Amino acid sequence: ANRSGDGHKGNLYRDITNAVAAARQVSDFDLTGFIWKQGGKDMRSKQLGEEYLSNFQKMLTSLRRDLAAPELPAFIATYVTPEEFETYNAPLKLTRPGMTAVLKAHLDAAKTIPNVVTFSHGNLPCRIDGIHFNTEGQLRLGKMYANAVENYYSGDEAASNPASVPKNQ
Repeated sequence: ANRSGDGHKGNLYRDITNAVAAARQVSDFDLTGFIWKQGGKDMRSKQLGEEYLSNFQKMLTSLRRDLAAPELPAFIATYVTPEEFETYNAPLKLTRPGMTAVLKAHLDAAKTIPNVVTFSHGNLPCRIDGIHFNTEGQLRLGKMYANAVENYYSGDEAASNPASVPKNQ
């Protein structure tokens, strides 16, 4: 987090594990998945972009261990499908030299890490900054995550395909 400029947000990993521990003290529940939508700051650096997949895998391995959930599925939302990635030429590539590596890492995670599903959310409605999703975009993304989780647990073979969750729900 310090390398990407987000260190001021505190230890988010510890926040996750503490929140799950606190919830376990008051309720009996099953962890059904870990949703992930991150990478923008890592895209600002070619080196961070190139380390992204390895860093994600280490974090997920630690999270699964620390939450005593070794098979915990992870659901990653990204901007492109594998087919789109081959020809993706976003203007942000000029200011984000790690963008290609991060997008590739999002897609490769589903191929290389057990119980990881990656899907493309495409171009969701954004706030005025043109980067962060507005309320409608957030709600649509939430539905996509719900569909990905449902497909995963229903055994839907298409769930392992990043393009399996419709982009524009």
